[in-house]
Amino acid sequence: MITTDSVCSLPGPLKEKSGISICPYYVCTDRGRFLDDIELRADEVLSYMAAGKSVSSLPPSVEDHEMFFAEKLSRYISSAVILDSTHMMCQSGRISRWVQVLCDGLLLHPILMLQNSRMMVGGMEEDDRAAMGEIFASGSFLSSRPLVFSHPPML
Repeated sequence: MITTDSVCSLPGPLKEKSGISICPYYVCTDRGRFLDDIELRADEVLSYMAAGKSVSSLPPSVEDHEMFFAEKLSRYISSAVILDSTHMMCQSGRISRWVQVLCDGLLLHPILMLQNSRMMVGGMEEDDRAAMGEIFASGSFLSSRPLVFSHPPML
């Protein structure tokens, strides 16, 4: 992922071809504050200045950067958790008591995945810690995107 701010003034075709994301600066006039190259184009700024009016710029705030990168990174991050048991899923009504007893009897552990801001069951794994380590290492049950894993201790 390549990002920059709007001060760099990259040509549109280059941005599109290279997939470069732009975090816009603010252009300030007596009419208000506008997002550079989104709400106000460069030619409009130049026309405004040619009319003898003042223009200034402000960089994106910390919050603007956080929002910008949160939107960009949400497409690249997946998360998975292997649950120690199915008890909480049963208590919350996500699975029936019958399924919970079956999973416990077969020593199965659900794999919860976070993809595209949605939590879902991505698979089931046996109570084999060596195999679970291999699954985490390979990421074979998820997409090829970068992963963030967490695993509660198994008692």
